[in-house]
Amino acid sequence: MINATGERPLPTLLRLPAQPGPRPLVVFSHGYLRLPEDYEVLFQAWVAAGFLVVAPTFPKTARDSADLDFDDFVGQPSAVRSTLDHVLQLSRTDGHRLFGRVDETRIAAAGHSLGGVTTVALFASERDDRIKAGIVLAGSAYAVGTGYRAPNASLLFVHGDRDGAVPLEDGRAAYEAFPGPKAWLPLKGGDHRGPYLGTDPERTAVVRQATTDYLRWAFGDDAAFQRLTAVVGLSVGANQDQVP
Repeated sequence: MINATGERPLPTLLRLPAQPGPRPLVVFSHGYLRLPEDYEVLFQAWVAAGFLVVAPTFPKTARDSADLDFDDFVGQPSAVRSTLDHVLQLSRTDGHRLFGRVDETRIAAAGHSLGGVTTVALFASERDDRIKAGIVLAGSAYAVGTGYRAPNASLLFVHGDRDGAVPLEDGRAAYEAFPGPKAWLPLKGGDHRGPYLGTDPERTAVVRQATTDYLRWAFGDDAAFQRLTAVVGLSVGANQDQVP
């Protein structure tokens, strides 16, 4: 755990891969009434593949918050940027365990539900050009819009067709509007939480593999592209050579 600084304290879960040297980074945004630890089943797959994961706890949308405020999500993209600033600073700080561990050319953002909305914003109204790839899990463009400003980045959208919280068509609309390289994975029978929290093992296994291969694809792994496109139901909105 590290504490990112900014306008508000941001306790941040950190997961380091065993592979030495600079590693690609994934910054993850949790859903409403969730905590970063709830997504360990996904983090484990990404870390095993060599990705460094950081996940801030948002002060007003996390489970057990003393001051819950759903609408506070509008400030979460800024919190993600603050977290990223802090992590990159530590990666340049001699003596810190993160020193030399972040490949600043390979940064991705991911998020579930309200955290998925946060991730969409980072490619649209709250664009952060350091982030080259994104994963939106059961998310949408709710209240942040689809004014994307990231044609050279890529996005993966994953959405269950039985999602009772965020309609499938809302996720699909956010996907369709994105102008850059992208992939869409509908989960047949998937609800809003189980595939991402590990309580739906069958679909969680699909999400773990697809998101891991997507991250590899986004950063230039041709073999991962072939595995990704073999996932049942997945469609790709760009040619392989368009991926940054």
